[in-house]
Amino acid sequence: MGFQRVRLRRVEATLTRSVSHKPGRTFFKPAITELGGEIQVSPVETEGSADLTAFAKANSLLIVPPEVSVLNPGMQVPVLLLEDFLERMSDG
Repeated sequence: MGFQRVRLRRVEATLTRSVSHKPGRTFFKPAITELGGEIQVSPVETEGSADLTAFAKANSLLIVPPEVSVLNPGMQVPVLLLEDFLERMSDG
């Protein structure tokens, strides 16, 4: 029916603000990823999983591993890009 398997690009980015999460399972936090001299990611503050306005602002998902409770600014963190702006920038 025309469905193609979607694969999100995973990149490493520098975290700009701290993130806290209750450990125990992988958490995907909505975020805004930007490319300057390096790839930087800023978490989007939400009121919970039903906060559609906050999720609509995000262009990526910050991956918080299950064993982690705090990520600090300056850390390299894994990010799933919801839009592939890296490819668009390399195209011209």
